[in-house]
Amino acid sequence: MKRLRKKILYIEDDLATRHLVCKVLANPGFDILEAGSGIEGLQLAEKMLPDLILLDINLPDISGRELATKLRSHPVLKFSIIIALTGANTPYARELSLVAGCDGYIEKPIDTQIFPKQIMEFLEGKREAVPETDRSFFQQQYQEGLVDRLADKVEQLQFVNHELIEKSDKLRTYSHKLENLLGIINTLQLSTTIDELRQTLVTAICEKLSFDRCAFLALDDQREYLEVTQSYGFSGKMWESVRSRFERNAVHCLFDSDQITLISTPDDIPDSSLRYTLETIASRQFALGILGTPTKKRTQLITHENIHQFFGQIEPAASINGSLDIESVNAHMQEYLSSNLLNFDGYLFVDNQHTHQPIYKYDLKILQTLLHSATLIYQNLRLRERLKELFIKAEQDAITDHLTRLYNFRYFTQQLAREKDRAERHHIPFSLLMLDIDYFKVYNDTFGHQAGDEVLRKVATLLMQNTRSSDFIARYGGEEFAIICPEMDKEGGQRIAEKLCKIIADTPFPNEDKLLNNGVTISIGVAAFPADADDGDGLIQCADSALYSAKRNGRNQVQLY
Repeated sequence: MKRLRKKILYIEDDLATRHLVCKVLANPGFDILEAGSGIEGLQLAEKMLPDLILLDINLPDISGRELATKLRSHPVLKFSIIIALTGANTPYARELSLVAGCDGYIEKPIDTQIFPKQIMEFLEGKREAVPETDRSFFQQQYQEGLVDRLADKVEQLQFVNHELIEKSDKLRTYSHKLENLLGIINTLQLSTTIDELRQTLVTAICEKLSFDRCAFLALDDQREYLEVTQSYGFSGKMWESVRSRFERNAVHCLFDSDQITLISTPDDIPDSSLRYTLETIASRQFALGILGTPTKKRTQLITHENIHQFFGQIEPAASINGSLDIESVNAHMQEYLSSNLLNFDGYLFVDNQHTHQPIYKYDLKILQTLLHSATLIYQNLRLRERLKELFIKAEQDAITDHLTRLYNFRYFTQQLAREKDRAERHHIPFSLLMLDIDYFKVYNDTFGHQAGDEVLRKVATLLMQNTRSSDFIARYGGEEFAIICPEMDKEGGQRIAEKLCKIIADTPFPNEDKLLNNGVTISIGVAAFPADADDGDGLIQCADSALYSAKRNGRNQVQLY
């Protein structure tokens, strides 16, 4: 009869100690379970029902002795063997552990040579106990210790409860502001113009977040002056004559990392023109923020998800069929964002001049969150027009090989699938030509990559000039090209392929007389749908196979699959 493996649970918060003990007990007769805390150990014991439980006396969440008492009183764990494995050297550590419910006590550091034997002895029936004459004394000591720890816990809970009450009061005080913050952000998202966004922002800061005054200082069209465009809470027409010359470097240093900063007095403003403007409105403490991106925290506006989402709205087909070149769009947008146009739109002024209420740190955090969201919305409004301008260029780049200006491989696979579907619907054939420039690596290695690129471009031009307007030509990869010939059987594909082979062979290329074959030539493999394959991948394999045959048979020729 097969002997059941003994399960040992080790409860110890020190990872290195657990690893050592588990390594020492790596015996075929043991299954070792580990727990890093008392609660975790109790849950694991209830689930796995170990034969023996090793536990440390000093656990982070519960005393090891209290855990032993709890394990011993558990209906399904009361017969498990419990061993205290600890380095505690306090008086009566062994006796208190035994009266708490442990069956044994082993001191650390363990003797690795005899430790497995000690464990086996307990599994085979060994038990330790406090002498009966001393048991009452130690039980009383243990119970008094429990009472003391319980009193400490109650005191800790009272302290924590007091802190919770204070924090709860603060949360109740400012939860209304946070709720309003979400409402403001939702309203800002409905803005369709920059001016509407600014006015909504300025008004909401006063009406919804309970600040006394707020104004927006925007850059003029020449980006040389700051002028107040929106304000709320100011008496009369205080802002109408305000116009400050803008010195970006002198002011923007205040927003190196954050979008909002607390100014104790206008004297802290390094720019003299702006400082004078703030002094004219009798401002003391105030917050100054920017609608834009801090110098060291450029917000990542353009992500793959955002691009897909945007183009999914204005051109669903590009997003759905995958023809959109995300990397190309991203590159164009990053180039655009490197300018200052989207990084800064103006300054937001906020204060409590009427009530003299201080601006606290939590106020700054709320304003920071609001400005962060408002900046994203502002930048998205700016980006929308630019994205529309870039769409045509991005769409072209998405499907084009930049070297040859032919269609790229990804668009070729999409077009092949579309042509296959069309041919099936209308019951018409089409041919696929896979062609490769002969000895191109030799040419490249001999005359350099730039010369090789010129050959690729020239071959691409010849292919475009000598095929039908309905034919689809793509750079498949490296020096290999692919041509889809709609509504053409294999024989028709062969005629076009032979024509192209002759044209390339007869066309002079730089330095071709120095090549072993005395010229730049191509090999072509031809396959047709549905004669050779009933799907795109199969058709590519067939045409490739024919191409390799042309290569093996001497190059500069056409082979049919």
